[in-house]
Amino acid sequence: MDMFAKLKKTASIVAVLLGCISLCACENSDSSKVTTASQSTVTSYNSNQNYVASQTEIVDDETAPTVTTSLSQSSSSSKTTTAKKTSSDSKTTTTASQSSSVSTQSSSVSSVTTDTETSQQTTSSEIEEPVVEPEIDITETVNAQLLISQLPQQDLAVFEKINEAVNSFTSEVTFKSGEATQQQVETALLMVSLTNLEDHYVSPKYVISVDNLGNVSKLILEFTNTPQEQLYELTKLDKVVEEIISGCDAENDYDAVMYFHDEIIKRCRYDANAENMLSAYGCLVDGKAVCEGYAKALILLCTEYEIECVPITGNTTNSNGVVEPHMWNLVKLDDKWYHFDLTWDDPVSTLGDDFVKYDYFAVSDEVISIDHEITPIVYFTYPVADDSQNDYFTRKGLVYDDVDLAVSDFERVVSEAVSREERFVRIRLSDAEKYGKFKDMIFESHDDKIKEIFNILAKASENTQSEFFNPRRYGKIFADDKNIITIVLNYE
Repeated sequence: MDMFAKLKKTASIVAVLLGCISLCACENSDSSKVTTASQSTVTSYNSNQNYVASQTEIVDDETAPTVTTSLSQSSSSSKTTTAKKTSSDSKTTTTASQSSSVSTQSSSVSSVTTDTETSQQTTSSEIEEPVVEPEIDITETVNAQLLISQLPQQDLAVFEKINEAVNSFTSEVTFKSGEATQQQVETALLMVSLTNLEDHYVSPKYVISVDNLGNVSKLILEFTNTPQEQLYELTKLDKVVEEIISGCDAENDYDAVMYFHDEIIKRCRYDANAENMLSAYGCLVDGKAVCEGYAKALILLCTEYEIECVPITGNTTNSNGVVEPHMWNLVKLDDKWYHFDLTWDDPVSTLGDDFVKYDYFAVSDEVISIDHEITPIVYFTYPVADDSQNDYFTRKGLVYDDVDLAVSDFERVVSEAVSREERFVRIRLSDAEKYGKFKDMIFESHDDKIKEIFNILAKASENTQSEFFNPRRYGKIFADDKNIITIVLNYE
């Protein structure tokens, strides 16, 4: 497989992932004294960001009532029962960003640490499979080029120097006077993290020596893996990526990204306490990650398919109106850019691993801006996403501007889903008023008549003659902020 012929073995440096700066000056007892060429003052910072994407799923399981004159295939006389299940889709990501500005007359050292540390559990005795070091070059990957292409020449040189140090497991990087400013080092660390998705062996702890003008003389990195351990983990990640790629029989980039979207969500569980939660390795190998891991996993798979994909850093607004930091993706399809948020499309529910949402699949800037806000990355301008033709619902023909048409067409959509034995039916109304009217017409009783949804389910059963489909029971999920309705079909 050629993945590692494209990607340069470097590290995921947690401490600079988002550029949203939150500093808390405190005393560091582990490094209270540092000896340098001149007497130094040690300033320690503990910086931590929580990336949260909170949503609540409400799934109503409803059963048809006893009086079922409108149901052509109903024979049950059981009493009406309604069970409501509420699932909290609480997405919490922990990441850290860093900045340390020290103004003194002499050289000073800034030590940046985070609360999130990765402890290495793999020992040499556990490494049984042979590993082969790949030939790798980060500059050949399309998505790495997208991120670093806008770096000024001097910043690019700093990036390449730090990148090489990480690649060779060199813990100390020295700079000549005026070679690198603190901002350039921080920008380089960010780009190293965002362009190297297969590795996570650099600790979030590092030390930089900065003079009063902001020039860096030294950067000290800390590694959590040995080279042998890292190659072992790269081999494991390579196998998972190869497995996913080999299962992709998509005829176009759109279908490929949908396949990657679904595979990542089905394989990964959102876990803010996972050891490797911030990496593609954690998402794809451990099966546990947070938003950053989801985003990096999608970039990694898209890179293998040579699909342009970049990370987006910013904030989201949850259902309670609370603003929280978050990470998602921009992907280029048919020469146009679209937003993808796999974290928010991965619901926490009792519906099983096959329940995948498409609320944030190939959406425009206008749609994502409803509850997402982009935070710019230094020296990188995000592409404009002003098209909606590849939005999941638009491309599938499941967006309705006419309520009567939506009601009449819903029977066809449900019947087609039953014929394919699909569990989920999704549609979207064009605005909140039409969405509310549709819900009332389909899911509410009128003039003591049976709810229209049961007539639709019964008709689908009659049309398909399915021996497994149960038209007397269904579940529903309402995404009021997106005007999206999901029906959960019942099979026995």
